Amino acid sequence: MSLSVERKVVIGFRVALVVLVTISIASYRGVARMQQAAATERHSTEVLTALVDVHRTLLEAESGQRGYLLTGDSDYLAPYRRAVLSFPPLAARLQASVQPQDSLRTAHVLALAGRKLDELASTVVAQDRGDHETALAIVRTERGRTIMDSLVSDIGILREAERGRLDERQAVVRSELDRVGLVITLGVLLVLAVLTFGRATVARDERARERARASLEK
Repeated sequence: MSLSVERKVVIGFRVALVVLVTISIASYRGVARMQQAAATERHSTEVLTALVDVHRTLLEAESGQRGYLLTGDSDYLAPYRRAVLSFPPLAARLQASVQPQDSLRTAHVLALAGRKLDELASTVVAQDRGDHETALAIVRTERGRTIMDSLVSDIGILREAERGRLDERQAVVRSELDRVGLVITLGVLLVLAVLTFGRATVARDERARERARASLEK
């Protein structure tokens, strides 16, 4: 039994509606995944920034301490004092940002940083007392350099791990973009195909009606 033109039009519109709903659902889910990946991507960026800030803060503290020991001028201690004041909130920010699997190594990094600041403080205190030789003797032990070498190594490991996660999340975003784009493209093409087929079917039925009407008139 052949379908009427009206019935075919209704079926065509229903098919197009189903395709559009499917596109909407797929796009919504894709956008949700991309938003989640973007949020974790920002989290990784925060961790990487905090790690860089820890290293930079210790270098600034060491720079101020060396200037003070070399010149005896307390003005050189300005970066050291800024570093000492900024380190506690920086350490808290790093601890709050890292992944649970990195918490032990992060704690080790912060412990090393604390030891480094203590070593710098001991030389500054000695210099404040006028005991320049004691301050230099602490520097000559190479303890500070050993601490920094270990700290830099651990920071590098943490940064590489976080960069790996960041790359994975960026890959997820790219994959979702490609998938959503493919779904939308295929959906649009399918809707166009349905509309084109429907239009051709209606036109064919109209021609058939015209031929039948002409035959009846004859």
